[in-house]
Formats: sequence, C-alpha cells, structure tokens
Amino acid sequence: MWGDSNDPSLPVFDRTPLHAAAFSDQCESMQMLLNHGALVNHCDTTGKSPIMLAAANGHAAAVGEL
Repeated sequence: MWGDSNDPSLPVFDRTPLHAAAFSDQCESMQMLLNHGALVNHCDTTGKSPIMLAAANGHAAAVGEL
C-alpha cells in the first residue's frame, strides 16, 4: 500500500529531501539542497542522518559531498 518501508521519502521517518538525495546518490540534488540551507546533520526518527544513509548504501560520492 505505502511501498517500501525503507523509502527515504516517507514522512513517517521525518526524513528531509537531503535524506532522499543521499539515499539515492543524487549528488547534484544534494549540492543544490545544501546551497539552499539544507540541514546536513538532521537525524530522522530512527537516528539516521543523510550521510549515514549514503554510507549504508555504499554511495561514496554522496558521502564525500556531505
């Protein structure tokens, strides 16, 4: 019904667009979000920050951006 429970865009986890971009290795989107004041250290309700999602998914470029 709601799709994958690991989907970073689900509001139930209090994830931000930066979480979603980091989760899916969208470095250009991440850079744009950071340039516009995205909170890089915001943790979701499970305690995960964007860099943690990027690292957990093996996205070295995204980790480097963050």
